[in-house]
Amino acid sequence: MVQLTAGCCSRLFHATPEDDLLFDQEHIVQFLSIKKVNANNPNGLDRYRIIISDGIHFIQAMLATQLNSLVNDNSIGKNTVAVIEKLTCNYVQEKRYAKRPGCTVTNLNTPCLRLIIILALRVLELSHEKIGDPTQMTDTPAQAPAAVSPSVAPSAPAPLPPKPVVQQQQQQKSNPPPAAPPSGKTGIFPIEGLSPYQNSWTIKARVTQKSDIKTWSNTRGEGKLFNVTLMDDTGEIRGTAFNLAVDELYPKLEEGKVYYISKARVNLAKKKFSNLTNDYELNFDRNTEVEEVGSDL
Repeated sequence: MVQLTAGCCSRLFHATPEDDLLFDQEHIVQFLSIKKVNANNPNGLDRYRIIISDGIHFIQAMLATQLNSLVNDNSIGKNTVAVIEKLTCNYVQEKRYAKRPGCTVTNLNTPCLRLIIILALRVLELSHEKIGDPTQMTDTPAQAPAAVSPSVAPSAPAPLPPKPVVQQQQQQKSNPPPAAPPSGKTGIFPIEGLSPYQNSWTIKARVTQKSDIKTWSNTRGEGKLFNVTLMDDTGEIRGTAFNLAVDELYPKLEEGKVYYISKARVNLAKKKFSNLTNDYELNFDRNTEVEEVGSDL
């Protein structure tokens, strides 16, 4: 019988940005439902929300858009059991943490998990009966997973079966390996996974829009700025450069070309200045690194 990774939903739900090892581990879960959301997304890409279960609890996750083909060709569906091979998490800081039982003023700004994004997976069983009697993970302090029956979700997962050749080929087709990043940079990070709590990242993105340089002058001073829209396979994000960064980056960034970009600040998006759906935006400064790749993502 398939054995789910007991307690992984609780650990992911209560994860913090310091839990890098947790995000690198494989998790065996069951998909309780898959539902299309944001059907009218302006970038034309469907988005799918997945309810994942470890047999004890269930939580929500989003499927990265480069994996949409797995839904469209019915490679995954309700009650599918799969190994999540790669995921990322977005976080926000919420003061409501202080209202939780046992919380104090000292942890007012403890970040809470906002969104789990599945970046790679491997199917173990396409159709399976519902495993266990999972309940929704609630917004309470993390607790150790409760003891469960081995037939539902044992404390340790069984060894993973080898990947069948067909599944390997299917996975490689739907989720090809990213291009190697420039020397000295971190691995390529999806735009969809960016948040203010990642300090070291590199995105590979196409400039789909570049504004003219705009200037302003008021009682607080004067300055200039320009903005760009960046897109990869997972989504779009707005980037803005101010003052000295304008002189450095405006000549480098051209519409239609693809770049490695790193060392920019990830901030909450100012929605009144952008029509993108991304909750975050990039602020470029003198330390921001931009390296042209070419025209292929």
